[in-house]
Amino acid sequence: MFLGDLAGGVAVTDLVRLMTSPDAGARLIAVDALGKIGGPQAVAALKTAVGDVNETVRAEAVRALGQLAASEFSRDANVPGMRAMENLFLDVGAGDPSEYVRQVANEALAAIQEASARQPQAPTERIPASVLSVSA
Repeated sequence: MFLGDLAGGVAVTDLVRLMTSPDAGARLIAVDALGKIGGPQAVAALKTAVGDVNETVRAEAVRALGQLAASEFSRDANVPGMRAMENLFLDVGAGDPSEYVRQVANEALAAIQEASARQPQAPTERIPASVLSVSA
């Protein structure tokens, strides 16, 4: 059993604390677990990890955020903060010094866009032709 598979709220505080470890492996374990747990506190810690000095930690934080965002978006098209998440992926995809991290960010963005495309669209209201016709 992995730490991220345990009850979320109990572990999140300790995992967030682990994110400050000088050991990149420990931070990577925390990122993985937080990505499995989800929730606002985990998302905030993952967003911070996107700026980590280690490219693998950054990439896995982006991947975890992408999976969480796509999962949320596939359940509800009106998820608050989704545009901010897309902007984060665009920024990382354009500006991270690591090609690997940029690629993961672009994949995360594509996953969100794919989830968006699967959302049922609201029916377009038809305007009666009589309203559109111009009388002379």
